[in-house]
Amino acid sequence: MIRILGFMVPLDDDSRRVTEFLLVPTLGACVHTPSPPANQIVLVTMATGAKAEVVWDRPIWVTGRFKIGVAAGVLGARYKLEGQRIEIVQDY
Repeated sequence: MIRILGFMVPLDDDSRRVTEFLLVPTLGACVHTPSPPANQIVLVTMATGAKAEVVWDRPIWVTGRFKIGVAAGVLGARYKLEGQRIEIVQDY
C-alpha cells in the first residue's frame, strides 16, 4: 500500500461521488488545459463498491495499491492506483 498526494480530476459524470479519477500534481490541471506530463498522472479506480467524494479545490491523500503501466485511453497515464481510502487535506 502507498499513500500519495495530489489533486482530483473526476472522470465519472456524477458531480458528488466517483469511482474513477485522475490524480494530478497541480490544482486545475485537466483535459481542457495543458495537462501534466503522463509520468505525473495517476489513474485512480476505487476498490470494488467504493466511491470517493469529489474534491475540486483541495489536495487529497489517496491510499491504495500502486501499479506501473499505461492506463489505456486516459491521457496516457503511466500509473494506476486501486484506491482504498481518500483523505481531504484540511489545512491547505
